[in-house]
Amino acid sequence: MTKIELFLKLANPDKNGVSRWVYVSEFVGEYADLTFGNGASWARKESTLAKMYYVEFYKDDTPGNRLTA
Repeated sequence: MTKIELFLKLANPDKNGVSRWVYVSEFVGEYADLTFGNGASWARKESTLAKMYYVEFYKDDTPGNRLTA
């Protein structure tokens, strides 16, 4: 299963392509391969996922400006 397929399984978008916020903390167990190494390469704006869906990132005020969801 590709990372995009794995993410879509976790996000479970509806028929309109809308999903809930998927938190980085959920990238464990079966979804551990989704963990961001160097900036979420599989979800960047030029990625296949971003060409199929509008991908939005959420960063809170944690040290290091890390992605939260």
